[in-house]
This record gives sequence, C-alpha cells and structure tokens, in this order.
Amino acid sequence: MNGQNMSTTIHWHGLRVDNDMDSEGTSPGFMVHEVEKLPALPEPTQEVEIVLNTGSGSAFAWSINGDVYGQGDAIPVKGDRPTRLTIVEMSGIPHPFHVPGQFFQILDRDDGELFKSAQLDTVMVNGFETVTIQTDFSNPGVWMAHCHLLEHAELGMMTEIHVGQ
Repeated sequence: MNGQNMSTTIHWHGLRVDNDMDSEGTSPGFMVHEVEKLPALPEPTQEVEIVLNTGSGSAFAWSINGDVYGQGDAIPVKGDRPTRLTIVEMSGIPHPFHVPGQFFQILDRDDGELFKSAQLDTVMVNGFETVTIQTDFSNPGVWMAHCHLLEHAELGMMTEIHVGQ
C-alpha cells in the first residue's frame, strides 16, 4: 500500500490521517490529508490554562503551571466535553507542545497561523506566545502532555492530564 517492498511503521505527530489513506500521488511513505474547512466547534464547557516556563530552585528546570514534573498536580478534565486550552509560554523559548491521545484545532494564536484545515496533536508555541486550542478529550485515561524537545521534557516540562468520564 505504501509503494515500498517492505512493511514500514510511521509514528505520526500532527495531522489526523484516516487509516485507509495512502501515498498514491505523492512520494512513497508520505500521506496527504487536507480538507476545505473543518466543522464548526461547539462552545467549550471547560477551560484549562497551561503555563510553560522555567522551573524554580537551584538547578535549571522547565515547568508546566509552575511545577516540574513529579512535583505538582495532574490536570483533571472531563472527557467528551468541548474543552478550550490556553497555552501561555513565559520563558521566551519556543516549545512544540504535545497533547497525546487527543486531536485539537487551533482557535487563536499570537502569530495568526491557525491551520484551519487540520486537526493536530502538537503545536509550536513560540517564545512569549499564547496559543488557544480546542479539543473534546475523547480518549479517557492518563495522558502525558509535554514539550516535544526531549531535553525540556526530561528537565520537567511534562504533566499528566487525567481524562475522566
């Protein structure tokens, strides 16, 4: 199906791509999925703020909502509810922020780049930028939201999102 003579595995971060889509018409191993316009989103019934910053203390660290991973509380949300997340970057350093197990649309951001024809699971939050996204948290469980720069995640820029019913 992928035009190659061996099976392949791709770990996607970004666009939601239907399983029956393949690479026909593009380079082998690449999938293209675009829509004219995503459906209108319902009004959110819950809101969450996520603040990305450096940690505090004597050692350098990265934090979410003022806490280095393992030292703060998880973020509880109710599943299957329209949820607006406001991600505020306070350190001046860009962070590709990943919300695993969920797909979202960008509602607003300081640089204006909204990707109106895509659902994402990772968004680049530029230094000192605020990005507003919306998801419905349709996958229950415990999800590790984090910066996708692994050294930032390792130094604390991770948090658990507990998606309940």
